[in-house]
Amino acid sequence: MSIVNITFDSNVFPKVVNPNPDKFPDEQALPSFQIINSSIKNGYAKGFLAETVFTIEAIKKIDRHKFFRNYNLPYTVTEYIEGDIRGIRLNLDQDNTSHPGNNTYNPHLTSQFNDALELGFKILPCKRFGWIENPDLESEWFIKLTHTEISLYEETFGEVVDKIKNCCCGSYDLEEIGNRYTSGTEHWIKILTA
Repeated sequence: MSIVNITFDSNVFPKVVNPNPDKFPDEQALPSFQIINSSIKNGYAKGFLAETVFTIEAIKKIDRHKFFRNYNLPYTVTEYIEGDIRGIRLNLDQDNTSHPGNNTYNPHLTSQFNDALELGFKILPCKRFGWIENPDLESEWFIKLTHTEISLYEETFGEVVDKIKNCCCGSYDLEEIGNRYTSGTEHWIKILTA
């Protein structure tokens, strides 16, 4: 018997971890969520949540633009000389104190996530250079990946991003707008963040 791995988004996972008709009286798919819940409890399925549920989505939609406009990526630039090689090292860091955490955006997120943890849910890491991290997340809540799994994950992620972009979706429109206003020497994202 193979176990089905299912990744849920922030709108669905609360209905899966606690498929109670009293909590979701208008949800027509509740019987399906109850079956999924039972499958997870009985070991036929495993539940996962993307880290973005707790990073991007944990910031109110109305506040995201302001947050990211004001987020300053911490970095250091160091000159070095090694033999006859002279160069510059750029270290990108992240400012974990800037993220509001779980409770600011959605007070129910913590209790819903606790229900998910009780069912054995794990968080799928979505690491990016200089990306924000939610300070309320514990390392043991994340799925542990081997180096090979991480490489496969990153390769697959890149393929998915390319396929989305090739369908003129995702960041496609932003890139088109940015390229329209660049002088040709700067990256398109620089225009959008100015």
